[in-house]
Amino acid sequence: METTKLHRQLVVTCTPTPPTTITNDAILASVNNALKSTGVRFILARRSLKNNLVLQAAPTNTANEALDHGDAIASCLTDLGCTPTLMRRNAVWTSFLVYNVPTTSTPHQVATAIELNYPTLPLCRHPRWLTTADKRIEKTHSTMVITLPMPLTLAKLGLTTLAISNQVCRLTTYLPKPLPIKPDTL
Repeated sequence: METTKLHRQLVVTCTPTPPTTITNDAILASVNNALKSTGVRFILARRSLKNNLVLQAAPTNTANEALDHGDAIASCLTDLGCTPTLMRRNAVWTSFLVYNVPTTSTPHQVATAIELNYPTLPLCRHPRWLTTADKRIEKTHSTMVITLPMPLTLAKLGLTTLAISNQVCRLTTYLPKPLPIKPDTL
């Protein structure tokens, strides 16, 4: 059975980050060599913008199958000079806008409030302000972006508001503004 590209991606956070002297081709060859007797094979290796390694399994494998051999992958990467500190399957994230958040609240305070008051909403990254600090100076309330590690709609979420810092904050789906396409780049 062929699986989607997303479900075949294994994201590996290493400390320190993989040295630039080690090519993605070398990482791919080394990991595949370590897994040759398992039936799991990776077809791509790349570095993300956050310097994570992203290994994409062949269409006949899943990231979960690869995670079953996490120790072999970790050992191989450690031999290359980068020790894995986290290995996870890539996932679809859903972002929501949270309106009416007091500007005196920090992202950490908002994350703590959500974790305590809404334990079924696991955040996959810290909330962030939608606007810059300069634009919030004169405001008492502003909008934050929260991100959950699963595909959700507001209907599936079952919430339209969150209580944060003694404020009722409205939720909407976050649709990032697409980058403009310049006619001369077509």
